[in-house]
Amino acid sequence: MDLVWTQEVPRRLIDANTNRDVTGKFPKLVYPYVDLKQQLRYRGTDSNIGQTTRRAVLRNRGVRASTKAVANQAAAATPRTATTRAAQKYVQVGTFGEIANADRTAARLKALGLPVRQAQVTRGGNRYRVVLAGPFNDQAKISAALRAARKAGFRDAFLRN
Repeated sequence: MDLVWTQEVPRRLIDANTNRDVTGKFPKLVYPYVDLKQQLRYRGTDSNIGQTTRRAVLRNRGVRASTKAVANQAAAATPRTATTRAAQKYVQVGTFGEIANADRTAARLKALGLPVRQAQVTRGGNRYRVVLAGPFNDQAKISAALRAARKAGFRDAFLRN
């Protein structure tokens, strides 16, 4: 199943294949992760995840109006290490109006061995698909991913949190 987070507040988890909201089916999953195993790998299995998850569930129910405030509270609850900060880094490869183009780009990145995420955004009433490589857990991997994306022809790729 391909899951993507919306960019609207509150963020919702959407099944990209059916465009249905599946946020309620994954109550422990928090942004930007779309896979619980990966979330646990990057965030650890300490007790702070439970607190972060509760905040995410409340946010998804519309209790909070600012994702920045939730992110800052989650950051305060989680010990800040270089790995934690770097795990939230991505390489944005492109923004596409055609889903097929975004899917082809994602497939090319996967073929390069990069982890790929897609997000759906709406601007001016138009829907776009953003293709990201990541998240990465250290600066060397982030730099290597940016070089690989640019070498693959995505010269406008850039780093993003």
